[in-house]
Amino acid sequence: MSNVIAEYIQLMDKIEQLAGTISGITEQRQGAISTSELVGNVERSVQQSSHITEPLFWVHNQCKRHVLNMLLNTAKGAWEGSGKQKLSYVFDNGERAFLDISNKFYYEDMDVFVTDSSKDLENI
Repeated sequence: MSNVIAEYIQLMDKIEQLAGTISGITEQRQGAISTSELVGNVERSVQQSSHITEPLFWVHNQCKRHVLNMLLNTAKGAWEGSGKQKLSYVFDNGERAFLDISNKFYYEDMDVFVTDSSKDLENI
C-alpha cells in the first residue's frame, strides 16, 4: 500500500511540475535555485517567467474587477430596497463616518480599481 501512495505522490509532483512549466513559471521563480546557478541566469529566468505570466495576471484582475462591480451593483440594489438614508462607514484608520445617501444613489456610476502594482498604489 505504501508503494502505491508513493507512486501517487510522485505522479502529483510531476503534474505540478508540468503545470508550472506549461504556464511559464520556472523553478527559479518558485525559489528552487541550485548553488551552481549564476545570478544573471536566475534573474533572466525570473524576468522571462514574469513576462510570460503577466497576461494571465491581467486577465485574473479583470475577472476580479468584473465580480466586484457585480457585487457593488447588487449592494446598491439591496440598499435601495432597504429604505435607509444613512450609511455607517469605518475607515482603515478606525475613524467612523456617517454618509447621507440620496435616492439617486442607485443610479450613480461607480467603478472598482483593481491592481497588483506598487506604482499604482503610489499614484493613489
